[in-house]
Amino acid sequence: ETLFVSDPKALQHILHTSRYHYPKINGYRNDNHRIFGKSVVPVEGKAHQRQRKVLNHAFSISELKTFLPLFQRSTTRVNSNDKTMKALGLNSSEYKVIDVLGWLFRFALDVIRQAAFENNFGALDEDDNVLTQILRHMK
Repeated sequence: ETLFVSDPKALQHILHTSRYHYPKINGYRNDNHRIFGKSVVPVEGKAHQRQRKVLNHAFSISELKTFLPLFQRSTTRVNSNDKTMKALGLNSSEYKVIDVLGWLFRFALDVIRQAAFENNFGALDEDDNVLTQILRHMK
């Protein structure tokens, strides 16, 4: 059986306050293991609690603030890149439907790579980037 929840307080309880009492459905769990393997993403229960304690410092507000200039630079790059602006249809006065998810995926790929490895995939700049193509076909 499946229960759909839309109440904000109930969602907070399920997703945050008591997250370990509500296991994920098998399909979601299997997809995460297939895509991410044995990594931080699909881990649940006690293993997740241990990993969370180790990783909490890296995702604290003070640590995330250090990445603000990186986020701003990357956002500016998207806004100032003529190729991107043309593809998004933002350089015309017409209304246009935009595939935001695809661009957000590429943006996140570049930002995560820069934050973790001080290197750029070029996902926003190159359509033919090999890694971007591989990851695009995974979703």
